[in-house]
Amino acid sequence: MDTLDDCPLDCEWDHDGHVYLHCWIPTSQPDASVICAENGMRLARIDDADEQLALWEWHQPDDAWLGGSDEAAEGTWKWEDGDVFWDDPTAVLYEDWAGGEPSNSAAIEHCLMLNGPSNWWNDHDCNDPLGFICERY
Repeated sequence: MDTLDDCPLDCEWDHDGHVYLHCWIPTSQPDASVICAENGMRLARIDDADEQLALWEWHQPDDAWLGGSDEAAEGTWKWEDGDVFWDDPTAVLYEDWAGGEPSNSAAIEHCLMLNGPSNWWNDHDCNDPLGFICERY
């Protein structure tokens, strides 16, 4: 498995009090989560449009794993810290799905990615190798 040491030296970035690490090494979402955790971080959680735009401007045009998933309960999307951001009547957290998403195409899309070319969220096959964004909390 790759480590953050394999990422370019200029991929750590501070924005609005948060430290992010952008890694363009193609990795599955579960492996990316482990790499982030082993380095005192977790896959990024996007809390507002300004944060999303900043991350997208840094990482685009490539797709990137974020820290959201509905693997525990289909259709209930949670961040790695357990906060629900989609499909919970009490959840009022930020979300920015592309039109028609989340779609769970072929019943295998359970991980959240930031679509690099368009700056929208998409559910995606967790095993597909993509770059990823870690965040230090």
